[in-house]
Amino acid sequence: MTTEPGTNALSWITLIPIFVVVLTMAISKRAVLSFFLGLLSAIFCGHQTDVLTTAKRVLSLLAEKTEITHALRWSAFNNSSYLFILLSTLMIGLFINLLYNGGGAGAFGGWVGRHIKNRKSAMLITFALSLVFFFDHFFHCVMTGTIMRPATDRLRISRVKLAYIIDASAAAICVLVPFTVWGNEITNYLRLSGIGTRLTGDPVAIFCHSLLFCFFAWLSLYLVLLVATTRRDFGPMKVCELEAQINGALSANQKEQDYAPTVFCHGPLGKPLLLDFVLPLIVLLASFVVAILQANHASAGHVPQNLIKSLQQTNMARVLFWGSFSGLSFTCLYCLARKLLSPKELGRVLGKGFLATLPYLAALILAWVFGSIIGQNVKTGEFLCGFLKQTIAVPLLPVLVFGISLIFAFVVGSAWVTFAVMIPLLIPIVVSLAPHALVLVLGACLSGAVFGDNASPLSNTTILSALSAGCPVSAHFNTQIFYSIFVALVSAAGFVLAGYLMSSCNSYAVAAICLVVCVALLTTLFFLMTDKPVTK
Repeated sequence: MTTEPGTNALSWITLIPIFVVVLTMAISKRAVLSFFLGLLSAIFCGHQTDVLTTAKRVLSLLAEKTEITHALRWSAFNNSSYLFILLSTLMIGLFINLLYNGGGAGAFGGWVGRHIKNRKSAMLITFALSLVFFFDHFFHCVMTGTIMRPATDRLRISRVKLAYIIDASAAAICVLVPFTVWGNEITNYLRLSGIGTRLTGDPVAIFCHSLLFCFFAWLSLYLVLLVATTRRDFGPMKVCELEAQINGALSANQKEQDYAPTVFCHGPLGKPLLLDFVLPLIVLLASFVVAILQANHASAGHVPQNLIKSLQQTNMARVLFWGSFSGLSFTCLYCLARKLLSPKELGRVLGKGFLATLPYLAALILAWVFGSIIGQNVKTGEFLCGFLKQTIAVPLLPVLVFGISLIFAFVVGSAWVTFAVMIPLLIPIVVSLAPHALVLVLGACLSGAVFGDNASPLSNTTILSALSAGCPVSAHFNTQIFYSIFVALVSAAGFVLAGYLMSSCNSYAVAAICLVVCVALLTTLFFLMTDKPVTK
């Protein structure tokens, strides 16, 4: 079979770069090194042999993804996206360090010891926070870990377990709530695919209907609840939990724990109070809310309506930046006013916190560049959809779409990129082959995208969850991947069943039957694979 020049000989070679990243991360446990080697392999797979051209391309992508030139003009800076995410990540890292070094986190830990008596309660509260912060996955990741890490540390819950609870619920809850920015983007891609214009149907109604078939998201949330309530684990996570409970090591080994982004420079000068933890968090949260409302000029008389509209239309990266900037500024002044830190110690905490956060920033930048190379040069999405056309069998269409979306999302590390690439490619195929299964196939596509955001080492949520939980990205990835694959396999079984039922049953009945079967299967397998917890 021959290929035309420029088609890049689309084949399974397009998947090599992500295998390089995963293998290197598993062996070296260094995210930046893994992304760098993956980037080199992606360039090679894209047949880029001209060193000078390749270097220019990579430098261009670095400038594009960091948006460094936006700092030169206020109008460009205020409309940034990637730059705001980087700066927000840095400031949230500094904010967390101030809470710990100022003693507020320790005071909260003491309060937890008096009020939250067991690990089960702490994990369930962590999960409940994910429902509160449903509107944005970035915000969810940084806030949940910031609030709960002192509690989980005190109760000897490993930091990789905390990162798993945060990450597994981040994308899942965001995609399942229709009026978030995620829902707005998905419906836009449906319109671009012809739904509501060339093709009959309402994009919003089709999206809401497809959520019933977003099996991976539903089962991910269910597994988090199952893990929290039973306190059972399997794979590397089990080892980490045993180390935390028995030896007090919050990571699988002390060396990994030393790479956590919280740097202790000095104990608090004053006596820390619970207020020293709660007040900065309230200011941070209030700053985010004000930034959302101000971005869309919400009026005081229509706050509920405008808040929902604001969440759909706001540049959340800008909200995160201004909110984290306000929260960090307040916390710095608060620590000085309360004499929790001297000016010299404050500078030292910020300086060391900056250095500790740099690996996370580097990982984010390399992940973005890697994803762009994969999508634009290696053309993984085109290859996977071409594979789908050649191997199509209508009853197996949902599980094939799930698998293809899953692989693509894992490779690029972004649910949003998966939506942007896969939905326009898949919708015409589905409409021509099995229009009755449109909502089912869309649910399969969304499920695969959520898997990538949840499990990929390139994902922003993977990196930010590790940051807020205080564990290395590699440790979080190596422990969570087993849970993600487990849920994906059960979800695949659900899509196979749904594919065969869809032609003869009502779609709502199909969704109900498949979800019940999947929950029963997941629960049974989970208890077969795990043992009773060692401690309460």
